[in-house]
Amino acid sequence: MTATYEVRLRGRLSPTLISQFEASGLEAETGPVEGEPAATRLHGPVVDQAALHGLLRRIEALGLELVELRRIDPGPTDPGPTDPTDPTGPTGPSDSTDPSDPARVDR
Repeated sequence: MTATYEVRLRGRLSPTLISQFEASGLEAETGPVEGEPAATRLHGPVVDQAALHGLLRRIEALGLELVELRRIDPGPTDPGPTDPTDPTGPTGPSDSTDPSDPARVDR
């Protein structure tokens, strides 16, 4: 399952190193990143755990200092409640006229 990750590295990577990571589908930004005056931020999709471990091994093999690794959560795909008995449900209160309906709203 593909997930988006963000990797922060200490120092600015050379264009050659950046191109190696970009070839893997990651985007790179260099410069000040969250308080680090010289840093590189890599972000993009990682297809599975094996690819994530491969990325971490490559960072280690290149002697780069990993500052932070985090999974970027895309957020919920359905913001509505999943409980069918919830009277506010994903479409709002029920307009049911059945007095025994727990989702009924008196107006």
